[in-house]
Amino acid sequence: MNAGTQTLNAAGPWIERLARIGFVAKGVVHILIGFLAARAAIGTGGSTTGASGALQSIIGEPFGKVLLGVIAVGLFGYAMWRLIEAVLDTSRRGSESRGLAVRIGSAGKALIYGGLSIEAFRLALGSRGDSSDSTEHWIALALRQPFGQALVVLAGAGVAAYGIYQLTRAWRSKLNRDLELSRVPFESRKWITGISRFGIAARGVVFGLIGYLLIAAGINQRASQAEDVGGALRTLGSDPFGPIALATVGVGLIAYGLYEFLNARYRKITI
Repeated sequence: MNAGTQTLNAAGPWIERLARIGFVAKGVVHILIGFLAARAAIGTGGSTTGASGALQSIIGEPFGKVLLGVIAVGLFGYAMWRLIEAVLDTSRRGSESRGLAVRIGSAGKALIYGGLSIEAFRLALGSRGDSSDSTEHWIALALRQPFGQALVVLAGAGVAAYGIYQLTRAWRSKLNRDLELSRVPFESRKWITGISRFGIAARGVVFGLIGYLLIAAGINQRASQAEDVGGALRTLGSDPFGPIALATVGVGLIAYGLYEFLNARYRKITI
């Protein structure tokens, strides 16, 4: 056993704890996004926003900066776990095409939640974000590059495919592969499965819509058509039946947050 493996084994329990705190942090963020969207849909305040907006909504609450600090630590732990999973293949996905795709996905999640962790730390320390990192800004930059239009369309197709995958995953609901539910009573398992499926499906709808808007932005070469989570929710709520759809997806994102809490408690984590 080399020194690197020994160090990783020694740090394993701490990484697992941080990963579980990370699932809680992810749950809080999704519940906030869903709660704000549902309130916006029924006209009692709220807003359609993504993770950044959800984090900013915490600042003014009692002990908001402390909570942001905890969320930042949790998201950092989650990002570290995903990075280790991608690099060292701790989940035993292998080096075949499907296994590599899963590991690349884990690396992507590490980047996304690592960045979100940094943002939460900045907000906790009193720093405010700016609009220079908006989706429109980055898509406009991409469209100015050689083959930028094709890259944006391909990125949109990838995001849409991920949304479809989430919908398929919700339908199949193979939760036992990731969650250790053997000690949970059977009746409770039915509720857990139902809530999880609803939440995963709602998230799939959001990502599918983000992908569709990205594809449209690429085809039309109009960066203003690209949207993040908040923009996708606004688009969803803009149709005649939009408030109903927005409220449904908002409640679904709350359900996804609860699913993340279940991950924190029952997820099978290997280091």
